[in-house]
Amino acid sequence: MRDDKEVLDYLWDNWDSQELTIDQLIAFVKEELSEDTLSEIWHLVSLKSMENTAFYAKKAIEKGSELSFVHDNLLFGFGFGNNDFKKRDLNALVTYYRNHVESKPNSLISMRCLIEILTENRRYIEAINTLIEAKTAFPQKREMWEVYETWIQWCDGEKDEARARWEYLSNHNLDDYLIQLMIADNYAKASEYDPALEKYERAFKAQHEKRKIDSLICQVQIYDILGRTDKALVSVKRIQEVFLKDYGIEKGPEVNVWKEKEKILLKSLEESNS
Repeated sequence: MRDDKEVLDYLWDNWDSQELTIDQLIAFVKEELSEDTLSEIWHLVSLKSMENTAFYAKKAIEKGSELSFVHDNLLFGFGFGNNDFKKRDLNALVTYYRNHVESKPNSLISMRCLIEILTENRRYIEAINTLIEAKTAFPQKREMWEVYETWIQWCDGEKDEARARWEYLSNHNLDDYLIQLMIADNYAKASEYDPALEKYERAFKAQHEKRKIDSLICQVQIYDILGRTDKALVSVKRIQEVFLKDYGIEKGPEVNVWKEKEKILLKSLEESNS
């Protein structure tokens, strides 16, 4: 059995090696090692998991997958949304999706991903030019492209104009889950939390059977930021209700996460009231 120094030396010497697999790393976890070493092992497991996630997502996309979660997985694998600059490679994603859009011009999800990556990377002129292409390729998605345009408008300092457009689009697309969710996300990114909460509620109510819980999760996160524990608790209970009513799930890891969150919130309320 190796000691901590031997394991750490091995990990650092083979950090980028393809020979060092997740199975090998998990095997190290079973040894009697310090918390410091275990932390480093799990760190490397997470990095290799991201690489594998991107690898298989890319293969699926190249076979023609239009599933949104597959494209989300590719973005995740490249660190999209990670605030740590050195842990993401948005330029590589831009190159990938530019090529993919050229080879698969009918891929709506790829066009959306390219626009979102360009915007996240603050390459606004390129994003606007890509939006022009998107409008030509998918004219039926006019409102969607407009939501992207208005976010760039907000980032350029035209906040009143962008906000007015979001309200117009939201009020005229009450039954469109995706439009409501996108507008809510824009408000949340802009730290405009009250309208974001309202639009997340509209997004949730626009759904029917097999509802998604994304909008409720976002509500919980905002209520946590604002310190509205009682409101966060309501949203957590609604999430559990969706699992039960829409999917028949009463037990399991997905539900347990929210049961634990409920306990934390209840304890926080008790302490604040005592």
